[in-house]
Amino acid sequence: MSQPENNDPPNRVRLVAYSDSESDAETDDDVPEPEPATGPDTQPQPPPPETENELAQIVIRLQEKYIHEYENLETRQDDMARQLEDWKGAIEDRLRMELKILEALVKVSRRLLPP
Repeated sequence: MSQPENNDPPNRVRLVAYSDSESDAETDDDVPEPEPATGPDTQPQPPPPETENELAQIVIRLQEKYIHEYENLETRQDDMARQLEDWKGAIEDRLRMELKILEALVKVSRRLLPP
C-alpha cells in the first residue's frame, strides 16, 4: 500500500527580521538611559587607593577577612567530622544490636526444629 503523495510544502513558522533602522526610528531621544542595576550582587566600587599605605591596609584587611573565613570553615568542618563520627558510632551500635538479635533468633529456631 502506498501512501498518497503530498506535494504541499510543510507548514513552517515564518521568522520576521527587524532591521536596525526600524528599531532606531522607534526610540526617542528624550528617553533617559536606564540606570545600572543595583542590588546585593552589584556593589559600588570604592575609589582606587592613592598611596602605598592605603594599598597595604587594604591587603591586610583582606588577609584578616580571609583568615577569619578560613577559621570559620575549619570550625564547621571539625564540627561536621565530629557529627559524622557520632553518627557512625550510633550506626555501628545498632548493627551490633541487630546482629545479637539475629543470632538469638537462629538459636531459638534451631531448638524448635526437630533433629
